Amino acid sequence: MPTVTIDHNGQLSQTSVAAGATLAEALHAGGIELSLPCGGQHTCGKCRVWAQGRLSPMSERERQLLGDAPQGQRLACFTVVEGDCSLRTQTGGTDRILADYRADALPPAPIYPGAYGVAVDIGTTTVVGYLFERTKAAPIAVQGALNSQRTFGADVLSRIAYCNEHTVAPLQEAIRRQLDSLLQSLCQGAGIAPEALSGLCVTGNTTMLHLLAGLEPRSLALAPFTPQSVFGDWHDLALPHFPGLRAYLPQCISAYVGADITCSVLSSGIAASDKNVLLVDIGTNGEMVLHTPEGVIGTSTAAGPAFEGSGISAGMSAQSGAISSVWAEKGQVRFTTVDDAPPVGLCGSGLVDSMAAFLELGILDKRGRMADSFGGRAPLGDSGVFVTQKDVRQFQLAKGAIRGGMDVLLHHCGLSYEALDQIVLCGGFGSYLNVTSAQAIGLIPPDMAGRTVAIGNAAGAGAGNILQNTARQAQALQIASAVRAIDLSTDAYFKKRYVEAMLF
Repeated sequence: MPTVTIDHNGQLSQTSVAAGATLAEALHAGGIELSLPCGGQHTCGKCRVWAQGRLSPMSERERQLLGDAPQGQRLACFTVVEGDCSLRTQTGGTDRILADYRADALPPAPIYPGAYGVAVDIGTTTVVGYLFERTKAAPIAVQGALNSQRTFGADVLSRIAYCNEHTVAPLQEAIRRQLDSLLQSLCQGAGIAPEALSGLCVTGNTTMLHLLAGLEPRSLALAPFTPQSVFGDWHDLALPHFPGLRAYLPQCISAYVGADITCSVLSSGIAASDKNVLLVDIGTNGEMVLHTPEGVIGTSTAAGPAFEGSGISAGMSAQSGAISSVWAEKGQVRFTTVDDAPPVGLCGSGLVDSMAAFLELGILDKRGRMADSFGGRAPLGDSGVFVTQKDVRQFQLAKGAIRGGMDVLLHHCGLSYEALDQIVLCGGFGSYLNVTSAQAIGLIPPDMAGRTVAIGNAAGAGAGNILQNTARQAQALQIASAVRAIDLSTDAYFKKRYVEAMLF
């Protein structure tokens, strides 16, 4: 079998794979997680590595996706191992992981019997864990990382597609291994023994919980979208270093509105409000709930990974050097980057800002068409980073999906945005979003910027609330049962508004 020598962040290792395996498969065999936003479907061009040795020739499609990449760079999902070879991964710095926590006002009454418990939010992009001591309402330690399942795709649809071809087992193993490592790290950091943990509360969208529980998710992507479980029960996750540790998985609302939204509604406090409040988690799987005194409805819209930087030519996650804010000043495009590092790409918050700045400067028109003078490729100041016409179209698809979903919820309740008291943004993207830019491009409706607030990782906070209080556990079940889910795939109003909402 061929030997593949891997240089990952300066650490050398070797692994053996069968001839015919791809470099992506070789990295996976070596225990190294490489992000494959498109799930290895040869469409995104993001899995770039440096490689040499006995490798398959470059195909025309791979050459197109690489563009003007330097000599020696290959795409890991295309390149086949034909003999001994070596590769070096291209990884940036540490991503910004939203790990804030809003402590519950209720005194602790934990759902676990011992001294310590952990709440975990499994997002499509990130995984965050909160370690609690049973007498405290706030966590004593917090850690987060990128979701290891990104190796199988950037969004839930690409991961479901992977499961359809390879079964759920690889994705279940990836997230369980990550949870086990996360819990070990939290315990070590707090100086407690692993056996001191006596309970978990793990939230996530419906697909993430299916993958964690080992349930095939195929039915979540096919009408009539029937989940194998909506959870709201206890599971033994069989974590190697935590035998017998049971996890409570909060109840999902539907196949497409998950337990993460149940937890977000819980921690936000909107369930007890007498106002009209729209809660939105903008991400690859845009989930949202509209609470009114008359009732609560929710939906989910497949925005795709553009807000996370995937599918965008210079897109990247919020690592050091990512352009994170953009504005127009004296007829020029100005920008800042994460850590004030030299610019290397564009993350989601910077993408929203760049659309607003381009509109203000006339680089884009209201239809999203780029001025002819730019040749379909507009620079972000002197950064060396460009936004293409294709990037704009990808962004418009994502924006149309989110705004269209918001419009549908208000339509079904017979409300106008003037009657809306507040928009609550939760999750990582919403926390870094410039609401003025979002309003300028129509992601947020006119005159709503002043009534829009970001509350951070509401899903993780809700999981912690449940973990630390049995009354919150009961309340979460009530919330999930009370929400009426709207299926956008059959909603005629959504189809109309989706197209209209793509315009700026």
